[in-house]
Amino acid sequence: MNEVNSNMWKKLFWYLAKKRGTETLTNIYTGQEYMHRVFLGRQIFQDGIAGKYGAGRVCFNLILGSDLPVEHNHPWGYFTLILSGGYYEVRGEERKWRGPGWFAWRSHNDFHRVEIPEGGYAMTLFIKGKHGKMGSFFLDEGKPVKDLKFWLRRKVSRDKIGAMIKIKSPEEIQREHEG
Repeated sequence: MNEVNSNMWKKLFWYLAKKRGTETLTNIYTGQEYMHRVFLGRQIFQDGIAGKYGAGRVCFNLILGSDLPVEHNHPWGYFTLILSGGYYEVRGEERKWRGPGWFAWRSHNDFHRVEIPEGGYAMTLFIKGKHGKMGSFFLDEGKPVKDLKFWLRRKVSRDKIGAMIKIKSPEEIQREHEG
């Protein structure tokens, strides 16, 4: 996709973020805000181990940095479509480039991680499916470990876990992205 289309998607994302707010994820290792989500449709928020999170089903993701350095699953199956930019998807020993137009349906028991190249980004349409039985897990030495147990094994405080996901209001987004 050309630069004009890339800029269009980013502009649309920040336009919507200034109207609706975002769910922002912070990398617990680096402190970088690496993913912003704008939920489309009804705004739904729930409490989880990482504080409040967006429970809507359809969102745009603007991914500005890599996932945590371990593979994880999602508690629901999902559909993802890369609109612009791209990332490397890591699944076990496999590492493949995923660019604009690539899409996938994944089950809740699929483990992966996303790597964004230095200075890169990915804009995706993300649709959550039905909640699976597993919940959220990380792979720890090749074995699934429940998310809270994973963090507590690493002596990460509940406060730090809670700071990983932040709901930002439209006003916060406007202040951060004036113009």
